Amino acid sequence: MLRTTCSVWISTSTISESALPYESWLLRFAVSVSWRVLVAYLRLGLQGRNASQKGAISQAEAIWRGFLLGHEPNPGPYQQHLIVANFVDTANNVKLSPYFNRYLVRAVSMDFLSSESTAFTYAKMGRCILFGHVQTPHRGRWRESRVGLSRGEIELDERFGLPIGVLDYWNDAADAVAGMHGRMSTRQQRKVAEAVDKRAAEFASSEVFRAFMFDLEHSGDQAFLPENAPGAEPRS
Repeated sequence: MLRTTCSVWISTSTISESALPYESWLLRFAVSVSWRVLVAYLRLGLQGRNASQKGAISQAEAIWRGFLLGHEPNPGPYQQHLIVANFVDTANNVKLSPYFNRYLVRAVSMDFLSSESTAFTYAKMGRCILFGHVQTPHRGRWRESRVGLSRGEIELDERFGLPIGVLDYWNDAADAVAGMHGRMSTRQQRKVAEAVDKRAAEFASSEVFRAFMFDLEHSGDQAFLPENAPGAEPRS
């Protein structure tokens, strides 16, 4: 369940640009992704938590489809919000998962997230994280990330605000990634270690390594694979 009663500020580092300009193609692309995610979950039986949400889901699907087909001039209240993630230093004194940065900049996933009064599609494409708003009572908290109809800029400020439920979700997702990593067999872990050793210089300049270093900075030894995991090696 998402909690959206307050906002959290996330501080990021290593941003080289202040903004990324875009034109009308971005909104069409964003809607096409959000519509596909919504349809995928509808086919899996998505209905909504209540009658109001069920109606919003149906309306969002119709409006997004109509916009893609040229029957609607814009997505209306079913906005698209895009965040380009970077490495995170801090988040308003909220404890971050030891795998937070590795999830945030590398993972690929989709989901439909909802509470009793809020619902949106979620498409994570590496650093690009897209939210398709289906039911959003507090749109003002998302103002900075909205994709415009014709042209605009994706802000890459060093701090951005989000409903705190999103941070909760990211933390849980990062912990899930850590859990999958921890369940890798000894053989699998050995293959990974051998691959890293063979390409050590390349790995040291990779996003994965940079993300790990940020996780190590805010989580210490917890950023490593748990020592009781199948493939973990003792640390001295």
